[in-house]
Amino acid sequence: MPLRRLFLARLVLPQQKNSMVFTPNHDRSPQPLNCIVVDDSLIFRKVVRDCLKQMPNITVIDIAADGLKAIDKITEHRPDLVTLDVEMPGKDGLEVLKAIRERGIDCDVIMVSGQTDRGADVTTKALSLGAFDFVLKPNANDPESNMRELLAALVPKIDAIRKRRRRRTESGSSNTTVDTTASSPSWAARRDNSMRLGNPPSIETPPPTVSSKPRPRCTTADVIVIGVSTGGPSALRDILPKLPANFPLPILIVQHMPPLFTASLARDLNDVCAVTVCEAQHRQLIRPGTVYIAPGGAQMRVAGMAGCRHIEITDDPPIRACKPSVDYLFSSVADTYGGNCVAIVLTGMGNDGTAGSRQLHACGARIIAQDEASCIVFGMPRQVIDAGLADRIEPLHQIPSLMSRIAGQGAMVCL
Repeated sequence: MPLRRLFLARLVLPQQKNSMVFTPNHDRSPQPLNCIVVDDSLIFRKVVRDCLKQMPNITVIDIAADGLKAIDKITEHRPDLVTLDVEMPGKDGLEVLKAIRERGIDCDVIMVSGQTDRGADVTTKALSLGAFDFVLKPNANDPESNMRELLAALVPKIDAIRKRRRRRTESGSSNTTVDTTASSPSWAARRDNSMRLGNPPSIETPPPTVSSKPRPRCTTADVIVIGVSTGGPSALRDILPKLPANFPLPILIVQHMPPLFTASLARDLNDVCAVTVCEAQHRQLIRPGTVYIAPGGAQMRVAGMAGCRHIEITDDPPIRACKPSVDYLFSSVADTYGGNCVAIVLTGMGNDGTAGSRQLHACGARIIAQDEASCIVFGMPRQVIDAGLADRIEPLHQIPSLMSRIAGQGAMVCL
């Protein structure tokens, strides 16, 4: 098809060799990874393979052009890593992922998705089934820009996979955690925009000093806010369906995802939850028992006064390359709800949420961090914990009951 040929032509790499060299500075002795690249496009298989070749200690041991061949080759080689095209003829990426899990093959899967409704739906389901993360197929006019964009997206994810596998090897256990502060995915922007919000207080991160003044053990709770990144769709699917239909508090969520994908995530969760889950809209009233997910590629904040608070969706710049940003939401919640809030920081790369948690902490809000053992990536919660901001550190499976207990206590929450 003409559009497809145009898309593929934009991905063709420059002919000169060594036009781009990736030199890692985050890991001097990276753990070796054997990888299989799965994509129905010959050109994009080359793009992914060439990106992987620029990273140290990665060996592309095989490639596959369709889902059936992919299943056979993954079963035969049992690689450490699979980059898996979402949309393929025959068996698509979701069916391949299900086959990998059914066969008990221990490999990390990075989905490779186009920016389409179909790609978003399949990718969201794949993440809920345990895919590690995903990258978007670049579609710039400049081939070298495509290469750089894909490489920039793959590097932090593969770095996190290496660290997880190293921890598992060193501990001799099946622990699936990662201890990493790698940068968050930057599909919303490729720049770090430390900035001040308009009305909310500054979210610039001060030195990590924590006051020794005792805080009250109890606070009121009018809202629950959640920040999450890598591993989030699976974590949210473990939490939200366990909440009852009469859950009395609104829940506001920032999940690091691009446009289309947050809408797909909201639909997917709404299908399996008793509470209502939606992608948030501008000027939408905040109602009890409703879950609002920040739309990808935009910022979400809270405005208004008690009894008539509403959501504002803005095009404000990214904060530390995140749009939507957890810090942006948390900052506005601190400004509008004060301490009448419980914040939960779940699995994810980077430190988005730490500065916002500091503001909520100063207002007297309660903060819960997911524990290391149950995180896919122990970056965001770790930063909150290390800053001394977490009132509770909980495994993922305990968080739904804790949320229900918070909501059931009425006006007063003690953590």
